Amino acid sequence: MLVDDRVGAVGGIDTALRILSAGFKGAGYNVEFFSFFKAPENPSFEIARKVPYIFREQVYNLQYSHKILWTSSAKLKKIVKKAWRLYADLRMLLYILPRRKGHIFVFTNFASAEAAVSSIKLIRRLGGDSLFIHQMHMAFDSEYIQSLLPSVEKRLLDVFDEILMLTRQDAESASKYFGQEIGFIENPILQSENVQSIVAEKRGATISCITRFTYQKRLELAISAFDAIAHDFPQWTLNIYGEGADRDKLATLIESSKNKHQILLNGPVDSKTAMQIWEKTDLNLMSSRFEGLPMTILEAASCATPTVATPCSPGLNQFVEGAGFLADNDTQVALEEALKQAMTSPELREAKARQGLSKIAENSVEKIVEKWEKIFHTISVERNR
Repeated sequence: MLVDDRVGAVGGIDTALRILSAGFKGAGYNVEFFSFFKAPENPSFEIARKVPYIFREQVYNLQYSHKILWTSSAKLKKIVKKAWRLYADLRMLLYILPRRKGHIFVFTNFASAEAAVSSIKLIRRLGGDSLFIHQMHMAFDSEYIQSLLPSVEKRLLDVFDEILMLTRQDAESASKYFGQEIGFIENPILQSENVQSIVAEKRGATISCITRFTYQKRLELAISAFDAIAHDFPQWTLNIYGEGADRDKLATLIESSKNKHQILLNGPVDSKTAMQIWEKTDLNLMSSRFEGLPMTILEAASCATPTVATPCSPGLNQFVEGAGFLADNDTQVALEEALKQAMTSPELREAKARQGLSKIAENSVEKIVEKWEKIFHTISVERNR
C-alpha cells in the first residue's frame, strides 16, 4: 500500500511511486495506492480508493473560510476543529482497519504519516500485523523537517515500524539526532532507452525546469540568474514547466525581465512528457530552498541531461557535484557562474552527463526493490523474535 497525500498528482513523488509500484508488481506484490485527496487523474496509476481528508493545519483554514464560523466564538471554533478531526480520524481508521493484517503501508509524505498515527496505535492494540513505514522525502536538515522537530517526528518514530531517509547523509543526520540507527533507500529511476545515442547528440541550447511553482522551489532565483546572463547567450532559452501558487508572480517577473523573449512559462506535464523533454534538453536548472533527493535530477540524468543547481540538500549536493554544476552557495551570483560554466562548454556538459548515467546505475528499479524487501524481511524477523 503506497500512501501519499495526492497520489496521481504530477510531481517527483508521483514518478517515484509509479516506478516503484511497477518494480513491486514485478517482484510478485499486489500494489494499491492510498490517496488522501482527490488528485488529478494520471493514467499511470490505478488509484484503489480516494479518502477525503483534512490535515491538522488545514482545519484552521476550513474554519475561517466559512463566515458563520469566522464570526463565532473561540469556543465554537475549537469544538468544530475537534469534531472535524474526529470525523477525519474515523474515516482513516475505517480504511486501514480491514487492512490491519498482511499489508505493508509505505508513507511517502510526512503529513499523511502524521495523520495515520492514531489509527496505527489502535490497530496495534487490536493485534494487527501489517507493517507501517515512513520514508522522508525531504532532507533531514531542511528547514521544513527541522520545523517539525522534536515532538512530531519523534512521535512517528515511536509508532512506525521503520523510518527511512532518501540518502546516506540524511540517514546519518537523523541517526545522530534520534540516537538510533536510521536507514535509507534511494528513489528508483528508469534509464532512457535511447540514452547512448542521445549523449553525443546534445549540442543544443535549451535549459528546462520541470517543477511546482512554490516557495520551496524558489523559481524567481532561477529566472533572475538566467536573465542576468542571457544577453551573452542569445541562442539559449529557459523553458519552465509546472503549476502552483506562484504562477502569477513568476509570470510578472518574466514579463519585466530584460531578456523575456528567451524565457518561456509553460503548463504542467506528465511523467512521460517530462522524459521526452529531458531527452531534448541540454541542462536542468534547480534553485530550490530545500530538497531531498529530487526525482527531477535523476530523471534528467537518465536522459543524459546534467543539472545546474543551488546547494540545497546533502543528497542533491553529492550527486550534482560529480554529475552536474553545483553553485558555490545559494546566491544569484553563484548560480549565474554555475550556469555560465555549463552553457559555455558542450564537452564539459557531455562529460557530466556520462558521470550522471554512471551514478544512476545504482538506482535501478531492481536494486531499489531488493533494498525494500530487505527492510520488510528485517522488520518481520524482529517482530517474531
